Amino acid sequence: MTRYLSAEDRSHDDFGMPFTNRQGEAVYDAATKMGPWATMTEANFRKSGRGLGNGLGQKYIRDHAGHLNKVEG
Repeated sequence: MTRYLSAEDRSHDDFGMPFTNRQGEAVYDAATKMGPWATMTEANFRKSGRGLGNGLGQKYIRDHAGHLNKVEG
């Protein structure tokens, strides 16, 4: 399973919204509608994300140990 190591210890996404760091939390590494890629919470992905898949982005879910495991994209 692919992990998003660089985001596992972050407290906020690239828009300044805090992560919950709870099991089941979704975190996105995706292109934004403005162009650049960003690490995003679910709420910011819904507002600013371009989608999931090749060239668009990935979705990760936080497990009980705090690891972000790729589930989509």
